[in-house]
Amino acid sequence: MDTEPRPLALSALVAGLDGARIVGGRDPLVRGLAIHSRKVREGDLFVCVPGNRDDGHRHARDAMARGAVALVVAHIQEEFGEVPQVRVGETRPAMSALAARFYGYSSSRLRVVGITGTEGKTTTAFLLDSILRAAGRTTGCSGRS
Repeated sequence: MDTEPRPLALSALVAGLDGARIVGGRDPLVRGLAIHSRKVREGDLFVCVPGNRDDGHRHARDAMARGAVALVVAHIQEEFGEVPQVRVGETRPAMSALAARFYGYSSSRLRVVGITGTEGKTTTAFLLDSILRAAGRTTGCSGRS
């Protein structure tokens, strides 16, 4: 994306998000999204994502101290009182939907090519990547074995 996203009101950002319910007193402007409390900047919405070894809910206090204006949670964090919290069923899928909306559905402006088959996928992908780069295109190449 060429420009920074514009701040959005929390209510506008979560409008239409399946099962989302805002609890808390105000409707702050969201200036960014974060899932790692150490990377929160002033004005961010902190999404409490559970992981294999840790749970983002445990880091909500740190995120708030670093400037988060609201939380996305699977269960309301009573200790935060009037801090706006967006209650969703699962935070991981909500994070994806919120990022898409916040960043203006940037993936819709991408052209995607898929390569399938039994043999030659990696070679084909790298050849295509080289051809497109030689033609002045910006590319990205990812895959899994």
